[in-house]
Amino acid sequence: MSKNTETKECANCSTPLSGTYCQNCGQLAHIHRSLWHMVEELLHGILHFDNKAWRTLPALLIHPGRLTREYIDGKRVRYMAPLILFLFLNFVMFFVFSYLGSALTPNGTVKPLITGGIGNELHNAQTRLAELEAKRATLPTNDNSLTALTNEISMLRAKQKDLEKAMAAANSNGTLEDAVVPNNNSEKTTSPSSDNKKLWFEQAVSHALQNPDLALYKMKGTASKFAFILIPISLPFMWLLFIRRRDIVLFDHSVFALYSLSFMCLLMMLVAGLARLGLSGWAWSLFLVVPPIHVFVQLRGAYQLRVWPALWRTFALLTIAAFALCVYFLVITWMSL
Repeated sequence: MSKNTETKECANCSTPLSGTYCQNCGQLAHIHRSLWHMVEELLHGILHFDNKAWRTLPALLIHPGRLTREYIDGKRVRYMAPLILFLFLNFVMFFVFSYLGSALTPNGTVKPLITGGIGNELHNAQTRLAELEAKRATLPTNDNSLTALTNEISMLRAKQKDLEKAMAAANSNGTLEDAVVPNNNSEKTTSPSSDNKKLWFEQAVSHALQNPDLALYKMKGTASKFAFILIPISLPFMWLLFIRRRDIVLFDHSVFALYSLSFMCLLMMLVAGLARLGLSGWAWSLFLVVPPIHVFVQLRGAYQLRVWPALWRTFALLTIAAFALCVYFLVITWMSL
């Protein structure tokens, strides 16, 4: 570097420069103003990311236990931080799902899910209606509860008609918009305040049935935003699995969970891609077989376990993961609807 460069000050922090980079903030001494150098910076950023990614991703796929153990022990410069990796892969996964996720359902639609839900609701309404009608038949004409019972039966009959219309519309490839709107006859047989008696959840489900694609889109967005809640849900249970190990702290469990969830993001992208290619059998086989094996290998390496302790903790951890996913989907469903 020339002498006048050595006497310059850093453009960022005004520290006198004595080299190519500022010894205080690390900024490059030379200030460029060329488009070509901007392209060079872009390539440098991509390659810098790849340097760590090429070490972290293969280790995550092949040696997840070693990766987790080394990061916990302090060997962190060569690997991507687990939180950054999870956030990045979570973003990429839901971006991929926006194009490929619909392939996971038959014919790329949510119709089987909708018809199944309508069928269950219709069966429950019919069962309840039969019970109430049988109860009303046994009551005397001057019973005080007869009026309330009659009103409930009228509401159930109206609901049954709406569900039957919704099922017919779904089976005929029509829309569900008209099916969930109460008709005039049902309004006459119900009390004026019957709409106010509807539960919030029933109203939300009705809106979701009117626009299933919109509801699914909202759920995808909510799932991406709140994916981080899987960590606090899982940590207490993981702590219980190693409650006697005084050498393990919550930070260790956090690293384990973040790397494990990062792997699941990669796996789900592969599952969605295979399903898109028409290989649904392979996709679901990978989804069922690979996670237990990966968890077992990661547990053994990360916590230095023998085969049996790692094996029973694997089954326990899979149960915990299923519970966490149920809570997670309940939360995103509630937030979406």
